[in-house]
Amino acid sequence: MSGHESKILPKQLNIREYEMNKTIGIGTFSIVKLGKNQQSNKFFAVKKIRKADMIKMGLVEHVHNEIKALSAAESLLIQKYQGFAMDDKYVYIVSELLLGGDLHSLLRKEVKFPINQAK
Repeated sequence: MSGHESKILPKQLNIREYEMNKTIGIGTFSIVKLGKNQQSNKFFAVKKIRKADMIKMGLVEHVHNEIKALSAAESLLIQKYQGFAMDDKYVYIVSELLLGGDLHSLLRKEVKFPINQAK
């Protein structure tokens, strides 16, 4: 790990600034909600992870590493990270809203992509 990476601090947000709408995705240990920032009126993807499940499944370090990696990522190919938040029951990871599904689901559906789509 370089010195630059260790200095990056994940941005903490106030989850009360987000209005949670419909569920747009369901993962193994999380759900993703459509969240609207009440100040900017912009929509984001809000991954909601139950703390009790995270602890029970031994995923605390995994979630921590996900937040650190998203904080450090600067690529047009990666969903833009906005920040994270916590309350008594959940950890929330707020990211840019990208519609169209996830890569895992597309691969299961398509099995193989045409070369132009893969690029």
